[in-house]
Amino acid sequence: MTDETQQSVLLTTFSSKKKRYKVFFHQGKIIWDNEKPPSAQNTVPIENVIAVEHNILQPRHPLDDPRIDPNNFIIHYAEKGLKKIWKYNTIMFGHTDQLQISSWVKTLQNHLQTLIQRPKKLLMFVNPFGGKRNALRVYEKYAKPLFHIANIDVTVTVSQRKDQIKDFIAYHNLDIFDSIACVGGDGTVSELFNGLVIRECRLKGIDIDNHSVELPRPSLPVGVIPGVYIFGFVLSNKLFSI
Repeated sequence: MTDETQQSVLLTTFSSKKKRYKVFFHQGKIIWDNEKPPSAQNTVPIENVIAVEHNILQPRHPLDDPRIDPNNFIIHYAEKGLKKIWKYNTIMFGHTDQLQISSWVKTLQNHLQTLIQRPKKLLMFVNPFGGKRNALRVYEKYAKPLFHIANIDVTVTVSQRKDQIKDFIAYHNLDIFDSIACVGGDGTVSELFNGLVIRECRLKGIDIDNHSVELPRPSLPVGVIPGVYIFGFVLSNKLFSI
């Protein structure tokens, strides 16, 4: 995050669901609280924001196009709920001054653009037989809608055989992707990481069967969406727990 974006400060009173909130943005955090007591403060770091957008007004007539609502905007974000499990949430703020709305949307979107670790072109592997055969349903129901909201370009490959994911990663050109992920169980995750290690060894001329050399660290950022709870996986004879 640049110094300029770090110094951005916004403070506005918005309405949401017939309540009024003081909403504050500074140093990468969005904070909102009841305008009047009792206090019920919520804090969301910009890193946990999935997207910020104007509300869309649905047309009254089926032949009309949806319209941007200039008086309301939506923050899509992730927060930790019970048992520290992440969940998706949204809040919509409204104001009679359209300039206030556009200023917040533009500022927050600019901050999201500075998050260089956030993927833009993602290669996703889904193992339909992994995660007790729930992986494809998990991706379609939970992951795919969030990638769409976050405007992440996702290329999905559904595996059809054992070691397909490992072979694809190890020997295909992945230059157009800035990150890689998978949905499945332990075996799916193992294939992904083994494929990445084989790929790095091949590109750097390292003999993967030589146990005296240190294996290279994969350069692509990796994401894992469990089809079920993943206890651990074996990567090149080493156990990693996640």
